[in-house]
Amino acid sequence: MNKITQLKNYLNEFDIEAAFITNPDNVFYVSGFKSNPHERLLGVMVFKEAEPFLICPKMEMPDAKSAGWAGDIVGHADTEDSMEMLYRTASALMGKSGKMAIEKSHMTVDRFEALSGLFSTTEFIALDNKINAMRVTKDEDELKILREAAKLADYAIEVGARTLK
Repeated sequence: MNKITQLKNYLNEFDIEAAFITNPDNVFYVSGFKSNPHERLLGVMVFKEAEPFLICPKMEMPDAKSAGWAGDIVGHADTEDSMEMLYRTASALMGKSGKMAIEKSHMTVDRFEALSGLFSTTEFIALDNKINAMRVTKDEDELKILREAAKLADYAIEVGARTLK
């Protein structure tokens, strides 16, 4: 089961309309797109029913597509209000439960105040424990990568040990 499907199942189980993932490592985990946006907004918005979208700096949109993100991408320029763009896009897709899960341990106070000001009738719930639980449990693709990494690490140790003799 892919990460987006796992998140959608979680949202349905707890009647949460959307999840907004903003930690760059977790954005990569759910989308396959790795970015270090510094102060710019980067995130994946996953909905209980609608299709997810990625929001990123406009200049990184081609990289997001190349990384395999097949969903919609909302690109913002430095001169645009990225939070307002997020609000316009997300509010058109959200249902009526009034709940949004966010990574509370990652989101800055400034971003949270902007988000809560725009989504003024929304209750914000911590998503951190769910994401952490998902990351602990590995699927078959992740296990394959870990096995290959272990083989390469073992080989590097062998080469190093032979070289030191």
